[in-house]
Amino acid sequence: MSSDTLHFEKAPIVEAVIAIDLEEMLGADCLGALRELGEQLNTSYPTIEEIRMGEFEFGLGTQPKQVETQIGYFFKSSDGKQIIHARRNGFGFSRLAPYQDWETFTAEARRTWTMYRKVIGPVKLRRWTVRYINKLSWPAGEPMEKYLRVYPYIPEDLPQELGSCFMRLQVPLGSPQGLLTQQLVALPPEQPGKVAFLLDNEFAFSPIGLSDAILWEQIDLAREIKNRFFVNSITDKMKEAFS
Repeated sequence: MSSDTLHFEKAPIVEAVIAIDLEEMLGADCLGALRELGEQLNTSYPTIEEIRMGEFEFGLGTQPKQVETQIGYFFKSSDGKQIIHARRNGFGFSRLAPYQDWETFTAEARRTWTMYRKVIGPVKLRRWTVRYINKLSWPAGEPMEKYLRVYPYIPEDLPQELGSCFMRLQVPLGSPQGLLTQQLVALPPEQPGKVAFLLDNEFAFSPIGLSDAILWEQIDLAREIKNRFFVNSITDKMKEAFS
């Protein structure tokens, strides 16, 4: 199976995200335009929730005060599986499990991004990311290296059982130039006799100077990149679990 045609019958993906960040936070007056976007999307995304950002205000002689600022909206599909993040500082599209395929995922992300772009007007972009969060599970007591090729190494003369685990790696990428942030996080036990981990791969790139058409051509290149890093981060035995 080549990485660019990767497909598993029981894909372990719990969330896939495409995000495009703006260079600057737009003014609060653009919330009306984002609300208008929600009305345009209402048939497919009927649930609307506010996105708020917390900040601390500091003053001489006073205690820090936390204030919340609205920066956008979540628009959610009827089944809750697809979520649009329409923010004053960017856009995101999430697909929750069950994941379908790259073509379906990116087509809807591009369609809704185009609608977002129209309501907010001309903007400069800062970065775009493709992120895949996978849930992996195997029998408790089995060594991690039987299932993962990237894992925290514990010397054999030390206890092998992990109470918790958080590992974060950053790997520079070549063409297009970018950065992979890979995180491996242990989850609380969900099934008796099983351990579970999240393998979170986020691929970030700069879109400076790109037209929207070229931007989406670049995003499409991330398909091969994200597949290659995923299949090379797990073993054949792990692949058997969801093939």
